[in-house]
Amino acid sequence: EARKMRLPITLGQTLMIDDLFENVHSTMYNLSGFFRLDAQLDAERLAKAVDRAVIAHPGLCSVFDFDEEGQIIQFIQPGILAPTKVEDVSQQELETLTTTLQKPFRIFRTPLFRSSVFRCEGVVYLFVDMLHTVSDGSSLSVLYRDIARAYWGEELFQDYFYSYVRKEAEIRGTDAFEKAKG
Repeated sequence: EARKMRLPITLGQTLMIDDLFENVHSTMYNLSGFFRLDAQLDAERLAKAVDRAVIAHPGLCSVFDFDEEGQIIQFIQPGILAPTKVEDVSQQELETLTTTLQKPFRIFRTPLFRSSVFRCEGVVYLFVDMLHTVSDGSSLSVLYRDIARAYWGEELFQDYFYSYVRKEAEIRGTDAFEKAKG
């Protein structure tokens, strides 16, 4: 149910977005990974596994926008992410990619997650990049585990990011929230 709601951003997201307003071209809140994987992996199957894992983590399809009062809100926009594509690249192109793939995210009305799979001389590489406002270090390990599980056809479990966001929105402004905030 929380996944269908338009919810205010969390306190942590507010701090990051404020910082990004001051550092527009920064990648300081990008959570990126570029992985060299087993050459035996099927690149197309890996790309489909990434897309399947993202469906289990709908927070990665979050969009930030403004409500009628000008407050920043977030909501899940299914279909906002392009499917992960597989690209065949040369060794020289691969070396260039490693320095150019990570880019700043636009904060509003655009995807905050991107991924690609590359093949180079028989080796498969996976690139993922997301804005810290929609993921954290703990969530990253769960996402990577779920990509592996999806690759092998295992069951994935839905995450509860938006349930957390809804709960924070419900208690924000209460004495307990203000006390916990310190």
